[in-house]
Amino acid sequence: MICGHTAIDRSDIYIGTADGLPNVFVPRENFYSIPRNTQAKALLQRVLGRRDPFYGFGGMSCTVYDTAWVSMVTEMSHGVKQWLFPESFHYIISTQLENGGWEATTSQTDGILNTASSLYSLIKHAREPLQIRQISDDELRERVERAVTALQSQLTEWDVLASSQVGFEVIIPSLLELLENEGYMFEFGDRAELFRLRATKLKYFTPELLYGKSKLSIIHSLESFIGKVDFNKVAHHKVHGSMMASPSSTAAYLMNISTEDNEAKAYLQHVVNASPNRDGGVPSAYPSTYFEYTWIISTLLKSGFSSSDLECLELIEIVETITQAFQNDNAVIGFAPSLNPDADDTSKGILALSLLKQSIPLNRMISMFETDTHFCTYPGERDPSYSANCHVLLAILHHPDKALYPNHIMKIVQFLCGQWWVTDGKIRDKWNHAHLYPFLLLTEAFTDLLALVDDDTIPGLLDPDLKSRVSITLFQSCLRTMLLQKESGSWEDSVEITAYGVLILSTARRLCVFEDIQDAVNSAIQKGIDFILSPNQATKLPDNLWIEKVSYRSPFLTDSYVLAALKASTTPITRIRIGRSIWNPTLRKKMQPYVQLLLATPLFSDVPDWKILASMTEATLFQPKLEALRLRIFPREDMAKDKYFAMIPFTWTACNNRSLTFAPTSLLFKMMIISFLNYQADDSLGKVRKQIGNLFIDDASDSGEPIDERLPLFVKHVLADEDVVRASYWDRKHLRQQLRAFLLAHVDQIEDNLSFGTQSDKDIFSSGSRTFHDWVHTTSANHTSCPYSLAYFSCLISGSISRGADCFPTARQKYLASDACQHLATMCRMYNDIGSIARDREEGNLNSVDFPDFRSTNMALEWEKRSTIDDRKHALFELAEYERNALDEALRCLRKEPHIPGVPSVLARAEQRKMAIWDMFVDVTNLYGQIYVVRDMSVQIKPS
Repeated sequence: MICGHTAIDRSDIYIGTADGLPNVFVPRENFYSIPRNTQAKALLQRVLGRRDPFYGFGGMSCTVYDTAWVSMVTEMSHGVKQWLFPESFHYIISTQLENGGWEATTSQTDGILNTASSLYSLIKHAREPLQIRQISDDELRERVERAVTALQSQLTEWDVLASSQVGFEVIIPSLLELLENEGYMFEFGDRAELFRLRATKLKYFTPELLYGKSKLSIIHSLESFIGKVDFNKVAHHKVHGSMMASPSSTAAYLMNISTEDNEAKAYLQHVVNASPNRDGGVPSAYPSTYFEYTWIISTLLKSGFSSSDLECLELIEIVETITQAFQNDNAVIGFAPSLNPDADDTSKGILALSLLKQSIPLNRMISMFETDTHFCTYPGERDPSYSANCHVLLAILHHPDKALYPNHIMKIVQFLCGQWWVTDGKIRDKWNHAHLYPFLLLTEAFTDLLALVDDDTIPGLLDPDLKSRVSITLFQSCLRTMLLQKESGSWEDSVEITAYGVLILSTARRLCVFEDIQDAVNSAIQKGIDFILSPNQATKLPDNLWIEKVSYRSPFLTDSYVLAALKASTTPITRIRIGRSIWNPTLRKKMQPYVQLLLATPLFSDVPDWKILASMTEATLFQPKLEALRLRIFPREDMAKDKYFAMIPFTWTACNNRSLTFAPTSLLFKMMIISFLNYQADDSLGKVRKQIGNLFIDDASDSGEPIDERLPLFVKHVLADEDVVRASYWDRKHLRQQLRAFLLAHVDQIEDNLSFGTQSDKDIFSSGSRTFHDWVHTTSANHTSCPYSLAYFSCLISGSISRGADCFPTARQKYLASDACQHLATMCRMYNDIGSIARDREEGNLNSVDFPDFRSTNMALEWEKRSTIDDRKHALFELAEYERNALDEALRCLRKEPHIPGVPSVLARAEQRKMAIWDMFVDVTNLYGQIYVVRDMSVQIKPS
């Protein structure tokens, strides 16, 4: 049983009427079929209907964690000690799971907080049952034992650094210490890391800080300081009886003061009574007036509702409340009255009022929350919030004085792009579990930003490099949203997250970069709407997506996002498409043939056209940044046109999107650079071929041609990369070895080509001393650049994702990875040679089919008779397929490694993620091999 304001969430919905007509109630499943404006007004009426004239408004769902703390409050009644809220303890009992723990529906940290606090309550009630006699001592002891087992299991599996709940690094260590005082000790792998985080967080904390007048954010979590502060000295921090609107903090205060406090008791009694089910459950914060007011209003207005659409007495009252809050708190606000201001609620409130043509000065928000690199949610936070910076950016972009703040806009944009580019997988936020939530805010903010850039509203706002980063980041956020949609039309089977997805795509179709796949975008939007409106969704509770101390939901926020999605999906596009300043339709046209080329490969033959078109568009957005680096090391004056250059980013974006790997954008970009440098190095060494070749001619001393001095720049680029420098010693050493082998392989290949060129008979390579097997697994494989590129790729993983650990930590993994790499390189060289026989013959290069091994073995033929080229191609293709099978087997064995018994699940997940990224590299390399079979992509050297 889970409390979620059920009576409001699932009951019939009140629809207000005018002119004295009777109230109207509509069944929830029919609610979204009534006119949109009526729905929006009804939502505002429901919000105001829940407001208490003294305490304010709160729509957050009940949580086990806070309820457990409330269940431990006692009082003296007629000289007898008793539990003040026995219904809250019964709530805890009723929500214990069969495994002994409490719900962890959204995150590991939820389960730990809920279980640890409830276990503490069970222990206290087992020691002092007081008036609660319905539960036997034996049952309580059994529940405690199961809870201890569950908590130990949860802690063992916990990835501390992946946690995002507010103040967990302070709250959980305190809970563990309280349980240790009761005789329960818990050891787990990340314990030292957890306590290190707490020490960092509280480095400058002293109890005296709480005894002063400053409203520190830790007042919201006073339960973390039991035994460390004198609670009798913090009573002055109460607001309407609460400690910073926190039931758990207020409960801890009541548990540890030496006198009665009727004001604090009355607050908790109100919060308990405010639950529609009246089952003892309480939310993690109450009230949350400004938070929910500003989110609801800004969400509706941003999606296309106008102020006239929402016009009603309730809107007027909500707006007056927000406006008054800014006046009372000097142009900044918190999530409820008289609480610490924060950047989230302040910027959301400013945005809401700006959309209603009312203006709040920005200076106070900027001075309070700006840091050197970004905006913080509140002073002293441990890690920055992605969504908070999006909110601040949106507030500035919609403010009438936005032209006065170009530097602040650029600072936030650089932060958002920087975080996006280095993030592995899906960007995460500290206030909402859904990855589409920061996607949505980013999409809205960057689309509004590009609209200003297109119109040159703030001249010179973005330099070319930042403009490119913005366009790539924005496009990826929208495209990845499309790629992650389920067949059901939903995202993560959640109505609210699906509403986020619809809002993202409704914004995306305003961008000119999505014109090529407009039909696919519209189809995805409609599928999302169909899911939201499906009958079975009307009876489901919203998801616990929002993050406080533990996860929670708000039915009012859910309805606001759903209404926004319904509105945005039907709002016509009225202005010229956005993004003209970053889109190059000419380049897109040049890229079109590559789409058909990819569709002709086995890897992409079953991929829908729109996905490949979208990956092509993404690749074109990388082109300006790549062009800026194109000639940094190797010139192109003596080379034919780079027909491979535009193809390189396409192969990376296509493979990354096809597998839904979503490797860090910075990693993709670095691999695009290394890919074209590899081609250029190959061409440059092709020029050096003549210089080296002169060493075999009698008058070589007269040539006067030095070896190309640009190769050291190439080597430095590879080895000096910041992630390579941060990589493990083993990975860096391995990269050096493979890079050296790559360069030497070119020299060996040059010598083989020269030897082949001296032959009068160019049909069979008779000058070599090695078999084809030996050559193709050494010189030829290394010449492809695959082994060294994969070593470079592994360094990037080690330095950026594995925190400096070996990319493949065990001897078995290293061996299997090297074996897979060998088969991959060999296979791709064979595919390359199949597609480049004509070019190699023209340039005098040695090809696989030129080896004596490919003479016909048909006994009916004379030994001197050569087999045809088609025969040799077929034989080489069969060998390439053999290498493919060997590659698949090596990868299969390598993927099994994370599942070795005894490996912690946290490490196993990290290994699986690393393999997903590695597999993407394999796909790219494999794709080049398949492309060569379809068409020779190499660059020909101009004849001198």
